[in-house]
Amino acid sequence: MIRRRLADPETGDPAAHEPDLAVALTAWAALLRGSQQDLDAALRATGEVVEIYRRLIAATPARFPAPLRGVLRLQADILVGLGRHQDARVVPDWLARNPGSPPSGA
Repeated sequence: MIRRRLADPETGDPAAHEPDLAVALTAWAALLRGSQQDLDAALRATGEVVEIYRRLIAATPARFPAPLRGVLRLQADILVGLGRHQDARVVPDWLARNPGSPPSGA
């Protein structure tokens, strides 16, 4: 994946390309969820996106909470698709208790 290489600290410029990588991985995870194909891969992708957004929020707090919240909702949907309902409930519960705040452990 070109975006991954561009965002790699050794071969690219993470600050410039991680936001695009996060968007691309989110779109890929949403496509997998929508087609019910390889939900495990979709879950891994959303996990990577969450980590990217956490790093980005540390540098630019006002810019990335909304996309992070969106990918967390997608992650909850994927967990439901995997039959992991209890894990999935953690995300909307946390989002409801913490409106506007980036998660520290979701």
